Amino acid sequence: MKLLAVTVLALAVAASARHITLEDVIELEKNTPYDYIQLVAIPYADEVFLAEEEGRQNPSRIVGGSLASLGQFPYQAGLLLNYPTRTGYASASLISHNRILTAAHNINDGFSNVPTVTVVLGTTTIMTGGVRQTTGNYVIHENYDISIVRSDIAIINLPSSVQFSNILAPIALPSGSQLGENFVGQVAIASGYGFNPGIGGMLANQPFSFVDLPIITNNQCAGTYGSFIYNGIICTGSVPGKNICSGDSGGPLAINRNGNYILIGVVSFGRGGCEGNSPSGYARVTHYINWINQRLINMKFLGVILLALAVSSTARHITLEDVIDFEKNTAYGYHTKIGIPLADKIRKEEDNLKPSRIIGGSLVDLEEFPYQAGLILRLPIGTSIAGAVLISPNTVLTVAHIFNDAVLSVTTVTVVMDTINIFISGIRIDTDEYILHENYNPATLRNDIAVVKLLYNVAFTATVSPVYLPFESIEEEDLDGETAIASGYGQTSNSGISIPMLLNSVNLTIMTNEECARVFGTFIQPTNVCASGNGNVCQGDAGGPLVVYRDMRHFLNGENYKSSCFLSCNNMKVLALALFALAAVASAKNIHVEDVIDLEDITAYRYLSKIGKPLADEIRKAEEEASASRIVGGSFSELGQFPYQAGLLADFWMGQGVCGGSLITANRVLTAAHCWFDGIDQAFSVTVVLGSIRLFIGGERITTNDVVMHWGWDPSLIRNDIAVIRLSSNVALSDVIAPIAIPSGDLINESFEGQIAVASGFGRTSDNVGVSILQVLSHVELPVISNAVCRLSFPLILQDSNICTSGDDGKSTCRGDSGGPLVVNVDDSPVLIGVTSFGSARGCEVGAPAAFARVTSYISWINNLL
Repeated sequence: MKLLAVTVLALAVAASARHITLEDVIELEKNTPYDYIQLVAIPYADEVFLAEEEGRQNPSRIVGGSLASLGQFPYQAGLLLNYPTRTGYASASLISHNRILTAAHNINDGFSNVPTVTVVLGTTTIMTGGVRQTTGNYVIHENYDISIVRSDIAIINLPSSVQFSNILAPIALPSGSQLGENFVGQVAIASGYGFNPGIGGMLANQPFSFVDLPIITNNQCAGTYGSFIYNGIICTGSVPGKNICSGDSGGPLAINRNGNYILIGVVSFGRGGCEGNSPSGYARVTHYINWINQRLINMKFLGVILLALAVSSTARHITLEDVIDFEKNTAYGYHTKIGIPLADKIRKEEDNLKPSRIIGGSLVDLEEFPYQAGLILRLPIGTSIAGAVLISPNTVLTVAHIFNDAVLSVTTVTVVMDTINIFISGIRIDTDEYILHENYNPATLRNDIAVVKLLYNVAFTATVSPVYLPFESIEEEDLDGETAIASGYGQTSNSGISIPMLLNSVNLTIMTNEECARVFGTFIQPTNVCASGNGNVCQGDAGGPLVVYRDMRHFLNGENYKSSCFLSCNNMKVLALALFALAAVASAKNIHVEDVIDLEDITAYRYLSKIGKPLADEIRKAEEEASASRIVGGSFSELGQFPYQAGLLADFWMGQGVCGGSLITANRVLTAAHCWFDGIDQAFSVTVVLGSIRLFIGGERITTNDVVMHWGWDPSLIRNDIAVIRLSSNVALSDVIAPIAIPSGDLINESFEGQIAVASGFGRTSDNVGVSILQVLSHVELPVISNAVCRLSFPLILQDSNICTSGDDGKSTCRGDSGGPLVVNVDDSPVLIGVTSFGSARGCEVGAPAAFARVTSYISWINNLL
């Protein structure tokens, strides 16, 4: 605790403009999760138990009813932390039939490890009533760090699924456009079984309570907590007499959207007592959404369930291995397995098309399917594709799993119409507004449907027209045995993409759900429709239309009338059968184990990693190779293009080292700590080069030894790899020398995932090309990826205080770029978001990500040195 007090003191002093006393810091640490179980959870559990016992013996002691009524927050969970001699106490949230989300410090507070946890649901009193399950099966976030309260999140796996009711139901997780929200300014609800000072202490039959709190910016929150605050935290502001309190740890912070609660935070830490006027910190759910989703679907457990379902629904024997393979028919991991690789392949083939190959049959093809839409989906690790159907001037319909396949979530989508080539020509509308069905479940493909809203209405023409949706008589019609048409931009065979890769269609026969269930068991619901035939849908057709024709209706198309078509879906729950959308749907007869294994290889399970990403890489590589002027890894820069760029010549006893830096004021340069001290060698001075595209010639040159490394710099783990160089005098600013802005305001909370950033530096442009004395400043555009993806390459090193870029196509930072800037453009102005830190030891062109110090994680520290 003494060591922690010193650490917290250093953080607090560095992060706040006011004077902070030692007593303030000591009080602060008592409210952090460190030793939470011994200091708070166990003593509080004893108090609650005594109060509830008193309430049962003296009912008249319960005054005014419950603070929160039964069923008001059906997702609320209480936790009893079971130790050999005592019981601790905390809060949590139900997020599925058998998963509970809570704070990691409830499981491991840095001092004690809890052996088992009793989860309490469906009651307002934690010690009595409700549904209770005890388990020792829990998962703590792999980057959880109690000393600085990082990644304070954990999932508890229940031994059996709970039955939902009006008093026991899961809370929704953020999805769609909500993943990009910071929720600042909104009023959220925190609830828990914690101590409520507003009622004078512990009540008999202590109920759980709730409080409305405003969400504030992380920048405001950092004024109190300094570098404890990073983009994995969301904060609520202080309201006199209102706050979270002892026992609320791990509980939910929720917002109400159209009558539905959405979980946005997990109670993590506070300061100054329950009635203090300080903000409270929560683990930000959107920051951990991929981690949570990956653990919501236990595929091995699902395999056992599927085995039981398959055995009960088919006449033949199926082994466990068959079923575990068969689970790949779900939408889990769609993008990495299918979408991204396919996008790359298609883009490559379209680029190879000669103009004469595009002209010819396109008009006829487009008039035949004027309702067809393609979707280009942007993800943290690349681009994916899918299909959709136009149903109104500003709405397209598709499947939900292309936006959230339980592994990755889409950031933005481009809707493509009026073209037979998904990457070439046509109408293209970018949007991030899409709505997934509220009951979508990627594990079982239930309610696999979504709507994408366009930013403006499209004009209807002969090649752009909506499809009719089924009206009542069509909904009730038996379509079994009818011929339907499926269309899409996907592959036409399992052998790959061919030229020309155009919009294609196939005739299929609608089959009964009973027949379809012989193959897919209870995956098939009344909200599915199945089809079979010699042809079939294939990779990339996900979300595309399945239609039947009717002659009794027509729509006006210019001066001519044309037969309209109706979607063969039931109540619009599923447009193109959920399994049909990605899988080659087999006939119900003569199904063998080999058929099922082949079938699952082209379904949605892990689509992105298996098919999508490799396919996207292939296309992108072909585009890069087609450009004869391509400079390996990037492009040369013009003088003044990056006026904030600094070159550094660090002087060591054995010679000079090359690094980069960024001018952030007239007399401050931001760089990497390892450019000054790399764990072995210490520089004694550094020459800062400004206003030049050459490192050794021209420009303004200032030599100094006034360098401040971050106090937490750890060369062995590459932690806090950031430093500020203080120049002895101000530089004259001009068109070729100017500082870059650092993030402020709402940008403090940005993850920047999916955005294109620019890295620049004087380093190598290839693994095979050395640095010459005339080395010219170069730059490269790199997509920012999620830390979850980056951690796959740097599992032991990467922290939330890092930001990463993709290394696709061999583009990356390289040796000599260390300390240089990673920049995004905000309102036509550059903003510094990263400081080049480390990459793969295998080289700059191997396709590995590059890691940078995340500037938003160090804003308070930087500002104190300006």
